[in-house]
Amino acid sequence: MLGARGHVLMLRCLKVALLIGLASPAVAQEREWSLGASGEDVFLAFGVPETVDIGVSFWCRIGGKGVSLFAPVPGPSTDALKVALDVGGNAYDLHAKISDGSIEAALKPQGDVLAALKAADRFALTIGKHKTTFPLAGADFDGLVAMCADKAGVVE
Repeated sequence: MLGARGHVLMLRCLKVALLIGLASPAVAQEREWSLGASGEDVFLAFGVPETVDIGVSFWCRIGGKGVSLFAPVPGPSTDALKVALDVGGNAYDLHAKISDGSIEAALKPQGDVLAALKAADRFALTIGKHKTTFPLAGADFDGLVAMCADKAGVVE
């Protein structure tokens, strides 16, 4: 369980999704990639603007050292779900924390996973027995990494 920090993170994700959606000039019905920051966190989210529909997001603490993946758990969840990424034929098993119908998993080895995501046109996320493929067109991983590393951007 993620506890209080997990709940705060989920609320921040929803807040960022709403802020990103409200900033969009047109109403879209399809998911798209959006990069944004809220407080001391940065999010690269794949969702429908102006909604809380987020299929997957990558986030970090500004000035922190790690990027994590955050996604809803499809169907009933247990603490024993296997979570894996398949990017460009490379498989990455992720240690995920499950809380309130969502998973959070640190990308490890981070450099390898991020490099693979930048080079690919899509990735598959497997949570338990459910596999979803996400397109990467428009995903600004360079911007995410740059904003994550920006220690000057931390709001105290």
